[in-house]
Amino acid sequence: MHRIVFNETSQTLRHVPPERITSATYVIEDLYQDEANREVASGNATVDSTATTTDAAAGPAQANPRKVPVTATTGFSVGDHALIASADGSVWERFVVDGLSAGDYLIADVPLVNTYASGANVYGIDVSASFPDATAADEAYVDEDRPFRIVWEYTIRGTVYRPQEQIRLVRSSESDVNTASVAQKIRDTYPDIIARLPEASRLDKGIMASEAFVHNSLRRRGVEPAKFLGGPLLEDAVYWRTLCLFATNASTPGDMPMDAWLEYCERKYNQTWNDIVNGEAGNGTLDLDVKDAAKGNKSRTYRSPFLGS
Repeated sequence: MHRIVFNETSQTLRHVPPERITSATYVIEDLYQDEANREVASGNATVDSTATTTDAAAGPAQANPRKVPVTATTGFSVGDHALIASADGSVWERFVVDGLSAGDYLIADVPLVNTYASGANVYGIDVSASFPDATAADEAYVDEDRPFRIVWEYTIRGTVYRPQEQIRLVRSSESDVNTASVAQKIRDTYPDIIARLPEASRLDKGIMASEAFVHNSLRRRGVEPAKFLGGPLLEDAVYWRTLCLFATNASTPGDMPMDAWLEYCERKYNQTWNDIVNGEAGNGTLDLDVKDAAKGNKSRTYRSPFLGS
């Protein structure tokens, strides 16, 4: 879901297609309107045209299987989605640019799976479109939690794709979980887990996935994370959820058996989660109304242990 921040200008919607494309269009729609009056904006999407080639071999047989040696890095930035393909196009894979050395090489977020000779193609693949400033400035859309969507359209090997993505206007786009604090807490309390993570695993990515899991668990109970400030209690939930995630990858402290460690992490996560969503959440939490005003000095919403209550 895209979250557009109320009253901010020049906001961009981004999409990652399954493969490289050369052109795309988009339509932004107000889903409260009938089909004839639904369109808010439309046009040609911006397709990343960045392209370069490798100037040395890349892949699992290299000293660093995440390194992509290229003739030029111009146009690439950390966080961009990219695609590497053999010169004949027979093998290819996507990756996220995790780092780069200007004019020398890119670093992929995970080790490459396939082998690529010098002369392989490397492309940027992100697609983007601008969200209308006037729509983002309409406070009624925020108060109503009005649903919008963007529908992209492009063709891959003769097949037309029309993926749709939901858009909501919000006053704040995130909850108050400090993911850097979660990462530091894990490093401080279980440093040997970090050393044992599989090469393709990343602490920051694991925390992001765990934060999304906790946020979606709140949404399943009818709580929008940006409207519920969970403070250190919500941070604890993300901390234990992250440790649960890495436990499933056999990352355990010391010589502790994986099953015992996973059971311990799940028990601690469930305890933390139940403290938040059963009864009152406690001190250090807040509920916000549609105007982002606090309803008291702590969350006083009493929730039952039953889903949706």
